[in-house]
Amino acid sequence: TLGDPNDPTYSGDASGIQDVQGPVAVQGTLTTTGFALNSRQLKPVAVVANAGLNLTSGTVNGNAYYGTTTNGLPSVTFPVNPAPTTPQHPINFKDAATKLQAMSAALKRYTAGVAPTPNNNGTISMVGSNQELNAFQISSSSLTGAYNFVINVPQGSIVIINITGSNPAIYGAGFTRMNGLSPTNMLWNFPDATSLQIQSVGFMGSILAPFAEAQLKWGSIDGTVVAKKAVPTWIELHWAPFQFPVGGGCLVRDPAWSCSNDTKIDDSGRALSLAPEAGFFQIDGGGYVSEGY
Repeated sequence: TLGDPNDPTYSGDASGIQDVQGPVAVQGTLTTTGFALNSRQLKPVAVVANAGLNLTSGTVNGNAYYGTTTNGLPSVTFPVNPAPTTPQHPINFKDAATKLQAMSAALKRYTAGVAPTPNNNGTISMVGSNQELNAFQISSSSLTGAYNFVINVPQGSIVIINITGSNPAIYGAGFTRMNGLSPTNMLWNFPDATSLQIQSVGFMGSILAPFAEAQLKWGSIDGTVVAKKAVPTWIELHWAPFQFPVGGGCLVRDPAWSCSNDTKIDDSGRALSLAPEAGFFQIDGGGYVSEGY
């Protein structure tokens, strides 16, 4: 949960988080009971709360960091590392919020190759043919009464679904994923949402809703959840983080795209021919200096 970098009174608290396979990061205070955090011990840090930890009767599998106060920790089990004793701030939440909000706005501009089929008797179908990336756009109003999402894209393709509108809600819906589409290849972007409700759903894919208070109830989510504030109620969060494709020596995954034929290097070190292509290139965050700039 991110809070708001422009409004320090909006703390970005989270409450009610219980069964989480991966780590949790909260700008404000995390308050919950009867929980298991980082249950699969997938990361060395299980929880970061920039303000406080208010935890009772649960398990933290990994390091726990807090910023100001703790409460209830004697009733919490720390099987991997001891309970935290000193404040630490390993995440700059203000910078993270600013970057993730910018990311959401940028993804909103992705042009949908093929428009989704409108809500047809409760089913919304998204069909794309691009080997690399298929982007779709759905209005919040179209979600009313939708109980089935059918997603059919080539195997290995990334799927970005932009949901427009300020108050999207998904209730009691299921997902039909064709060609072995993995939740790690799916990102649901809610760039306009100030509130988000997902209830009684086995949700597939990561959620990017950096301006929304997210009410997550009774179900599960396979993916990463980013929200301004999170209020989960009896929901499991399964480890399936969104992954942009990263090539090894080539910028794309699609084997039909040229990775070598038109980029061969001659004896002088020059490329014989370069054809314009699009793809993904991952650059690690941080500062870069070249020639003094």
